[in-house]
Amino acid sequence: MNTCHNCGHKYEGNFCPECGTPVEPKRITSAYLAGEFAKVINVERGLIYTVKELAIRPGVTVRNFITKDRRKLMKPIIFLILTSFIYSFSQNILKFEDAYINAEGVDSTVTQIFKWIQNNYGYANLFMGVFIGVWMKIFFRKSGYNLYEMLVLIFYLMGMGMLMYMVFGLFQYFTGIQAFLYGAIIALVYTIWGIASFIDGKKRGNYSKAIFAYFIGWITSIIILTVTGLLIDYLLK
Repeated sequence: MNTCHNCGHKYEGNFCPECGTPVEPKRITSAYLAGEFAKVINVERGLIYTVKELAIRPGVTVRNFITKDRRKLMKPIIFLILTSFIYSFSQNILKFEDAYINAEGVDSTVTQIFKWIQNNYGYANLFMGVFIGVWMKIFFRKSGYNLYEMLVLIFYLMGMGMLMYMVFGLFQYFTGIQAFLYGAIIALVYTIWGIASFIDGKKRGNYSKAIFAYFIGWITSIIILTVTGLLIDYLLK
C-alpha cells in the first residue's frame, strides 16, 4: 500500500485514485522543461491563444473570462508578469531605446525606485495596475463589476501593452526608425478601447471615463512612489 503525499489517501498502484498524484513524480529533464514551455505557449490556455483573443476582442474576452469560462486564458497576473518579462528580456538583449519608464537624474531614493521599476516591469505593472483599477472602480461604480474584476481587466490590457512596446522596440532596433512613441500611443488607445468595450463600448462616455481612470491611476502611483522616495531621503538625513 502506498500513502499519497498530497492527500494522505492509502492506495495500491502507481497513481492515487483520489487526487491523481503519482507515487513518484517524473524526473526533471530537458523533455520535462520543454513540455512545461509548450504548456505556456500552447494554443489552448496558452500565451498565443490569450494574445490572439485579447487582440481581437479584449473587452468581450475578459468579460467572458470573468462571467463564463476561466479555463482557456492564462491567468491575468501570470500573463502580465510573463509579458513584462518578455519585454524586459528583449530590451536588455537588443538594447533598443526604451521610453516606457525613464529613470535619470540625481542619485536619490526616488531615482533608485524608478530604476528598480525599469528592471522589474512585471511587479511595477502590478503596483500601477492596482491604482488604475481603483480609479476604474470609482468611474465605473455603476457597472456592477467589483474592484478585483477591474484588476483582472487592467492586468490583461497592461500585459498586451508590454507586447506592443516590445514589437515597436524591435522594429525601432532593426530599422533605426524612432517608432517607440507610436507603440506607446497604440498601446494607450488599445487600453482605452479595452476598458470601454469591457463596460459597454456603445456608450461614448465610457471612453472618456476610461481615459481619466487610466491617467489618474497612473499619476497616483507615480505620486505615491515619488513621495515615498522623498520621505525615505528625508528620514535618512
